[in-house]
Amino acid sequence: DRYPQHQIMGFTDGPLLHRWQDSRSWWLRRLARWEAATYAWAQAHPPDLVLKLRVSPAVALGRKPEMRLEDVARRARAIADLHFTATGRVVVLDADRAGDDVLLACTREIWKEL
Repeated sequence: DRYPQHQIMGFTDGPLLHRWQDSRSWWLRRLARWEAATYAWAQAHPPDLVLKLRVSPAVALGRKPEMRLEDVARRARAIADLHFTATGRVVVLDADRAGDDVLLACTREIWKEL
């Protein structure tokens, strides 16, 4: 599953309530602080292994035809730009391949960690 990231606000498991940090409402500020604490915890406890599944926009669009090509390309760039500096290991895998091949590659990387 995806690990919380705080590099891109409101995107790919990133904070959604950050815009409320300076709200006039104490309730909205409190919600934003509560959410921020979760991301702070995740940053302080990084995963041992990050598997980045890199998929080309053309393949991603074939798998999710309801999306627009511009959105798929933007998401692919954002995922490529995510950095996990405190993580033990980051492995980029070609997710254009068949699902079973990608699953096998992921499984092999996980077993290397165990």
